[in-house]
Amino acid sequence: MKRKLSVAVGLLATLIVVVSASAASATRVDYVGSSDAVASQTVTNVNSSTWKADFISKMVNPTVTINVLGRRWWTVREYCDLLIVHNHTYGGEAPSGSYYQRTDSHTKQPCSGDRFGRSQGKHDFNHTGANGYCPGEASTKWCPTLDTGFIAIP
Repeated sequence: MKRKLSVAVGLLATLIVVVSASAASATRVDYVGSSDAVASQTVTNVNSSTWKADFISKMVNPTVTINVLGRRWWTVREYCDLLIVHNHTYGGEAPSGSYYQRTDSHTKQPCSGDRFGRSQGKHDFNHTGANGYCPGEASTKWCPTLDTGFIAIP
């Protein structure tokens, strides 16, 4: 019985790894009044031939609209044995709103070794809409840079 249970647990753990997502996230509490700003990026293994990366910026608790909500830049890469086999970089995009999401889906490149996905990017929260760089946490601008690291996408 113990052997059957350990095999079942091992198979379940393998299945979880295959369909799991990994994320990087940051939250700035009370960014606009009592609302929180949340930045996140994920890499998800969709199936044997596809993977995707998501870039999300949102206002929560409660949801409010701000002048600029989006990204400064975003890079999505696929690696085979730590060599870049796919690279896509997006420039800035920052409409007004309370929720911003972009998804980048990819067909996996041929790889006989270890395959990884990675998402890196700079989020853009700017309540006043003023131009310029993010000067720091005390201002109405917040621009966290996130990196998911190397995520296995077998």
